Amino acid sequence: MTTTTPKYSMGFTARAAAAFTAVLLAGCMDLTNVPNYDNESLAALVNDPTPARISTASQGMLRAIRSGMVGGFSVLTRVNFMGREGYNLDPATPGLVPENMVGPLGPESANSWPDHYRAIKLGDVILAGLNNVSGMTDPQKEATRGFVKTMQAYQYHMLILVHDQAGAVLQVDVDPIGGAAAPIATRAEVYTKITQLLDQARTNLLAGGTAFPFTLTPGFASLNTPATFLQFNRALRARVDVHRSTLLGEARWNEALLALGQSFLTTTGLPGSLTTGVYHSYSTASGDLSNSSYDPTGRALLGHPSIEGRWNSTRTALVATNYQLKPDATPDARFTSKVGFRLVSGVRTPVSQSGISSDLIVRVFTSNSSPLAIIRNEDLILLRAEARLATGDRTGALADLNLIRVNSGGLAAMADPGSDPPVFDDIVYNRRYSLFYEGWRWVDMRRWGRLAQLEQDLTSHRIFRYNPLPLAECTVRSPAPAGCAAEAGVTGIRQ
Repeated sequence: MTTTTPKYSMGFTARAAAAFTAVLLAGCMDLTNVPNYDNESLAALVNDPTPARISTASQGMLRAIRSGMVGGFSVLTRVNFMGREGYNLDPATPGLVPENMVGPLGPESANSWPDHYRAIKLGDVILAGLNNVSGMTDPQKEATRGFVKTMQAYQYHMLILVHDQAGAVLQVDVDPIGGAAAPIATRAEVYTKITQLLDQARTNLLAGGTAFPFTLTPGFASLNTPATFLQFNRALRARVDVHRSTLLGEARWNEALLALGQSFLTTTGLPGSLTTGVYHSYSTASGDLSNSSYDPTGRALLGHPSIEGRWNSTRTALVATNYQLKPDATPDARFTSKVGFRLVSGVRTPVSQSGISSDLIVRVFTSNSSPLAIIRNEDLILLRAEARLATGDRTGALADLNLIRVNSGGLAAMADPGSDPPVFDDIVYNRRYSLFYEGWRWVDMRRWGRLAQLEQDLTSHRIFRYNPLPLAECTVRSPAPAGCAAEAGVTGIRQ
């Protein structure tokens, strides 16, 4: 099944959302091995829901959430540009560098906006169908509701991570053709909605029995029952609470610690268990979606030079490294495992475009079937370290931090420095290298108020705080929302 990403919003028009929901139901989904309902329609799911249709739609929601996440024009590439984790230097698209690094950013493109709303709207349709379906037990219905609301919360979070203070639409059923467009909700309102959905989903999942009435993708292999999926739900809740505490100034650290205790966080089985979690699944099977962020030769998708270190003004010599050293004086294992060098005849040879260059090949993905992490154990341990430090538990924070330093980086454990700032700075460092190329650097630096510490390659470059709303969200409203204003960005540290 293929879908087309439109250049207009899914959020402000129920009609467009419904149309794309119908597209999602119209084809087969090879990844989840469900039947092909070529003649299915949205009306059938709403007016004559069956267990099979609910199952197909639920699996379609999983397919929808990964749409647009990887590739040269993806969510991942865009946030990596913003957070100075990577570039897309494809010679066929030279405009990406000035667009993402010079700006100003304006409300020209929909970007990933319709993809997220497509999944959210599909979730609403599934929830409506559950109210009328026959042939499903109450636990099966509750399990499905818990699944749907959790994934809707995840999609709202992805939206607000990209658009931040520009806000987002929460009323997806409002059709502007028939009246006024839905209001643009504030960042705080969106975060409140996310938390509400996650908590509602928790209640549903607790009543969801022992199994889902549909098959989840391989990326949920370790958390694919209502009880274990609830651990994923609580992991997302912990992440949201940490973001609300740092970004919005709300004191939700204890809530974050409670949710982490109910999540799949574990400190046993290290280092292997660091990768335990939930992932977007990809494959090269016919009809499925492959991971097009896999670029083994560094033809276009490359790492930002700052992950290695700081260069001289002529970009000919490395002045200082940014990674820490292991006890044997070799680089942090996360650098050597996730970054390689683009070599031509044995010589490091960069790709250059628009005044910037990189010779760092990204090795996070090892094939076109590599998954992309949604949230995993290593992230959770670092979130707990941050929450513990914020609540005065420096000893606990150091314990978590050292688990990551030793087991992920191969670094020596950090001794208690006697104050919090050095511990927090090491949390910043470890999140950078542990989660490299997973899309969190920009988000983290923004919520910590450290965007100005990101690197700018040229004096003309800026660090952008958020993406404005898509153009269609702006033109349908008068006056245009504040989130439609061009974003000029801030000045970063000269690389």
